[in-house]
Amino acid sequence: MVNTNDDSSGMLFNTINYQSDVSLEKFRESINIEQALYLVRTAIEFSHSKGIFNMNETELLNKSLRIIDKTIFSDDGEESTTNP
Repeated sequence: MVNTNDDSSGMLFNTINYQSDVSLEKFRESINIEQALYLVRTAIEFSHSKGIFNMNETELLNKSLRIIDKTIFSDDGEESTTNP
């Protein structure tokens, strides 16, 4: 399982630590929508911190994530049954 402890063997996006390639592969195989969105957000933040995106690109990516959140999750935080 991926965690945020310092006793790891690898790191994703300079934020998310993992213990081994096996644990990373298990996580990759079982990822859910909330974890996927967290990873995308983290990757965007990491890329932005490295100067990959300009401000306009960052704003569009953040807006896109908000739209995805509204489409996938209802107002009470439950996963929506409608397909985007």
